[in-house]
Amino acid sequence: MKKNQLIRSFLQLLILASFLQAKETTITSSGQSLTISIPSSASKFYLLKKSSDLKNWINISNAIRGNDNKVSETIPVSNDPKAFFQFEIHNLFAPITIDRALADQLIGDGTLEKPGTYQSNSNEAGTFSLASDLGLGAPITIEGTWSWAPNLNNPNEVRLMMTITKYIDPNSNFTGNPDEYAMLFGSPVPSSSTYNIVYGGPRKGTIDGIDHLSDGSQEASDQETFNL
Repeated sequence: MKKNQLIRSFLQLLILASFLQAKETTITSSGQSLTISIPSSASKFYLLKKSSDLKNWINISNAIRGNDNKVSETIPVSNDPKAFFQFEIHNLFAPITIDRALADQLIGDGTLEKPGTYQSNSNEAGTFSLASDLGLGAPITIEGTWSWAPNLNNPNEVRLMMTITKYIDPNSNFTGNPDEYAMLFGSPVPSSSTYNIVYGGPRKGTIDGIDHLSDGSQEASDQETFNL
């Protein structure tokens, strides 16, 4: 690209950024790329969009979670005669780590006697321990691992995967994995679960779930709403 084209693209972006996203937007150029930065909030997520006419916009980045500091996206300099860019800002309702109350509701099917405990070394995965009262006597403890898989274009749409590694049943003095517990219990038991969660507000949304049983079969649940 010729130098004057680079300057023109830079000026177009600068003018639009100044108009749409105020004085705190910063734009830097390096070779054939531009980096756009804006102040962010941890309760928001940001999508960089591009337009040639200021009317029709397309996403050109994955969603970026805010951090109460500046967020940035680097893009190649456009060859288009006109190219405009802006960050689209959305409320972030999905928690960064697992929602404890939601997980209690999912794994316990609404029958949990006490809250679970969670451990995590990152924002996206960890371990869980939940005690459920299934009406069989003393609560059965379920332990395992969990992970989030956010939609790259909308973190408010999240896939939660929970893998059960251990059942602890004091009623039968049993501690073991799902396959072993299924043999004792006399029928398949959940070994993992996958939930598609769409947040429509803080701690509000809908859930579609699938339980993966110890015999390889699956049980799908009807969509339900939650308000925690």
